[in-house]
Amino acid sequence: MSRPKDLTTGARRHLENSPVAFAAYLLLSLIFFARILPGHLFDYYVGRDTDPSLYMWSIAWWPYVLHHHAHPFLTKLIWAPYGLNLAWVTCLPMLGLVAMPLTTTLGPLATYNLIVLMLPPLAAFTAFLLCRRLSGSYLPALLGGFLFGFSPYVLGEILSHLNLILIFPIPLVAYLAIRRVQESLSRNAFVALLTLVLSMQFLLVLEPFAVMTFIAGLTLLIALGIASGEDRRRILRLLPEIAAAYAFTAVLMSPYIYFFFAYGFPTRPLWPATMYSADLLNFVVPTSANAIGNLAALEKVSRNFPGNIFEQGACLGIPLLAIAAVWSRRHRGEFMPKLLIAVVAASCILAVGPFLQVGGHPVLPMPWLLVEKLPLIKSALPVRLVMYAFLSLAVIFTMWLCDPLTGSIEKVVGTFATLIMLMPNPAASFWASRAPLPAFFRDGSSSRLLISDDIVLPLPFGQKGMSMMWQAASGMNFRIASGLTGIQPIEVRRWPVVNVFFGSPDLPQPDLQLKAFIANLGITAIVVDASDDHVSQWKQLLSSLDITPQEVSGVLLYRIAPDALKAYRGMNVIDLEQRADRARVEALISATDRYLANGGDAARLSVPVLEAAGLFPAGWTFDPMPDAYRDIWSGPIDGKIGIGVVGSASGLKPIIDSYSAGAEKIYFPYPRLWSAKEARRTVVSDLFAPEISGSTSGESLQLMVMEFDRPCLRQVAARLSSQPSLSLATAPREASR
Repeated sequence: MSRPKDLTTGARRHLENSPVAFAAYLLLSLIFFARILPGHLFDYYVGRDTDPSLYMWSIAWWPYVLHHHAHPFLTKLIWAPYGLNLAWVTCLPMLGLVAMPLTTTLGPLATYNLIVLMLPPLAAFTAFLLCRRLSGSYLPALLGGFLFGFSPYVLGEILSHLNLILIFPIPLVAYLAIRRVQESLSRNAFVALLTLVLSMQFLLVLEPFAVMTFIAGLTLLIALGIASGEDRRRILRLLPEIAAAYAFTAVLMSPYIYFFFAYGFPTRPLWPATMYSADLLNFVVPTSANAIGNLAALEKVSRNFPGNIFEQGACLGIPLLAIAAVWSRRHRGEFMPKLLIAVVAASCILAVGPFLQVGGHPVLPMPWLLVEKLPLIKSALPVRLVMYAFLSLAVIFTMWLCDPLTGSIEKVVGTFATLIMLMPNPAASFWASRAPLPAFFRDGSSSRLLISDDIVLPLPFGQKGMSMMWQAASGMNFRIASGLTGIQPIEVRRWPVVNVFFGSPDLPQPDLQLKAFIANLGITAIVVDASDDHVSQWKQLLSSLDITPQEVSGVLLYRIAPDALKAYRGMNVIDLEQRADRARVEALISATDRYLANGGDAARLSVPVLEAAGLFPAGWTFDPMPDAYRDIWSGPIDGKIGIGVVGSASGLKPIIDSYSAGAEKIYFPYPRLWSAKEARRTVVSDLFAPEISGSTSGESLQLMVMEFDRPCLRQVAARLSSQPSLSLATAPREASR
């Protein structure tokens, strides 16, 4: 860990050249991602899909807090009337405050674009500082910084998750540790600066902070295991200083930590780890986020990776892996190569998640099965840990370029091959999307027609739309009974009609369910995006309200009269949920039985197959998108037939009681057996993973699966066909208006 000889003599020159490095990265960011934005800064956004609306809202939230003296974490602006604790949501406190002058001047959409364009250069720049510190060379460090800041990890996350590219403090943590080990920082300066950087990462985004802490601890353990002599003593001296910095950070962040735990918190991950784990082939095969990933042969492979393109950024690439192997072999036995290679290996092993997947098929259990039992870290998605492999490989690449044992031709060929493999998609339209922001929220119409006491039902709903962007763009002048926050209050989410909003219209008595939802949540207005692809479905669903909508500035505005739905207030949501759950189970059992009776292949059994065969009730037309929300499941399980439905324990318990004698096994929440005596876990590779309502207290929505053999399923289906549907027979008569 000796200090590079030219570092002291060239310190001033390097400091002067640092702004040039950042300017170069910024120019690349503009070329790669912003070519479509000139003239469209206010109506396009960098990225795709709906997740960016959360970050636009978070950017606008903090100016709102200061101007309205609102509570920074507890709000009823979203998921009204119940609200949400933002301490468990990506609320970006530091970013929102720093960006406040831009937000109040340009608005949240344009501010979001400018921030996103700045983050890859910031990550590249701090990685450059680390690489230059270790190598003492400018140009190799410049390339090393590029490999981190514009890695496939960043290219994937920039499309949807601003919070996961807020990673520029992470290389700074390593930079400070290296300087302390090299004794170019005093103890007090190191503790103070590390506390500052840790606090910065904490206030930016919590998930990278938690994962960084876990990886840093793992790295220190590896370092102690392979170090010897003076290196080991220096690392040991570092431990109490790091502990002190974390202690000071905890004190400074204590108000945030208090609200983090004081009002309850999710007890299980929001998303199953198997959905967002790195496929083994993804380490060498890129997605279409990289230019070379658009080759037909590579696209054919990458389309089988788990998750989505945002979480498929694990392509380290054969050239970069070969460079790491060659460099480490030349310097085998040395501390730094062993440490960096070990971090790359550990990050990749963890990134593959609970099971090693090859082409989307699980093969072997992996160490993440143990990691996911740890508090806090269990909520992280494994594939995101590949970021630390990219940081280590950026350092390795830099050191390889500086190595006197590396020949000139090897440097040229290796650098060219690495850059070709990792170059971003060249299409400007790939990186930006038109914002679905009706003029209603930009021309003052929302301020004129809605007030702060209004609770608005926005359609499209939740992650199907960008209603949080609507609210942010209008200055937060109304509340919404929705949100795109990951965590969803069970008080709102458990209403069966919400499944219809998410794209699964398998609901008995939808008119009754809709009116009860509106009445009991106190909704005063419904706003429908008139340009939405599903606007005809929304109009049909809302037609039972007998309200003529007002067409204004690109939306349909339905105003709910105060006493229009008075008769529906006080209806029991659990009763309505039980009725809906039972209707879905009965329809699914009948459809599955008819499919098998008609000679259907049990191995191909699935909800889309049943739907294609026309076996569901009329009106059960599901969203055709491959990632569409599904609240039912049918398929093979352990050689038997599985019937599944998503619901709460209260909603599903009557069903479990009814079928416990006929079903061979019942799993709830899947894959845990309902019977504690038979507790074991089963993996079904093709079982869909439903959206889970991450309630911070009480119940949440989970998947229940019943396992039948064929004769038993036939018997249950015959019994159902001989009697009226229990879900409808026991339904209370719809109240008259």
